[in-house]
Amino acid sequence: MEKQQGEFYILFAHRINWWAFVTNIFEVVEKTDFSHCCVYYNGFIYEAEFPASRKIDYSKWKKPYEEKLCYHMPVSDKPSAVLFLESLTGKPYSITQLILIGLRKLFPNRQFLKTISLNKLKSLDCTEFVALFQIAFCGAKYDVSMDAVDLNEVKAMCEKIKIE
Repeated sequence: MEKQQGEFYILFAHRINWWAFVTNIFEVVEKTDFSHCCVYYNGFIYEAEFPASRKIDYSKWKKPYEEKLCYHMPVSDKPSAVLFLESLTGKPYSITQLILIGLRKLFPNRQFLKTISLNKLKSLDCTEFVALFQIAFCGAKYDVSMDAVDLNEVKAMCEKIKIE
């Protein structure tokens, strides 16, 4: 999808580096062809990636990633959305959230796993980063804690709120 200047997009991607085999595990567990999600705006990517969340030029971001899906998001207060995304950058990456998401997949009938809140906003993974943006600026409502939200739930929310 061609991205328009001044518009927000949620991207889903597969990491193509040979050493990033752990992302293949995410794809198997999630049953997807992507292991990462992020926000695109005006030539920049906002994302939570190890070791810390960041803002990076889209052309640099594309080198280790293959974009799989792109959703145009409805955002009316664009200046506030940019400030919000920038406020999330620099936070440590949350490995414990990945463990929680893995436990949700291993034990799908354990509903309490959906409600666990591990670290609030002290650290982030990519799904929480994107979900927080969707809640704040796209009218999204999730039925899981932000620490437990997974890639398929973020994708389903994109399907629900996208601009055609």
